[in-house]
Formats: sequence, structure tokens, C-alpha cells
Amino acid sequence: MSRLTTETFMAGKTSQIANLEAKAGNAQRACRRRGRFASAVHSLEAPPIELSDAQIGDLVRIKNLAEVRLVKARAAHRRANML
Repeated sequence: MSRLTTETFMAGKTSQIANLEAKAGNAQRACRRRGRFASAVHSLEAPPIELSDAQIGDLVRIKNLAEVRLVKARAAHRRANML
């Protein structure tokens, strides 16, 4: 009978340890997410002073692509309103 009680006790402790480890893992993941979010916000609020030529080229391509999409969306909107 005491062996059953000891096994039950150990099983309970094992599950408690597993629960605590899971909570710690969740807290660590949340902390990493908050850190990445804070870093992203900081980079938006204080962008780098100097950009490389490749970065500038990427930004120009993105801007041009966005303008093309905007023109296409406006044309589609006008066509839809004319029907």
C-alpha cells in the first residue's frame, strides 16, 4: 500500500514538474516575442541613418511595386463603379 502511495506521489510530482516546465517555456517564448516586437518598433521609430546601396535599391523596388499595385487597384475600382 505504501508503494502505491509513493508511486502516486512521484507521478504527481512528475506532472507538476512538467507543468512548471511548460509554463517556463511559455514565459520564455512570450519574452522573446516581446523582445522582437520592441526591436521592430524601435527600428521603425529610429531607422538607420545610413542605408547601403542594396537597401536603397530594395526600398525603391518596393515603392515602385506599391505604386503599380495602387494604379491597378484604382483602375479596377473605376471599372467596377462604371458597371
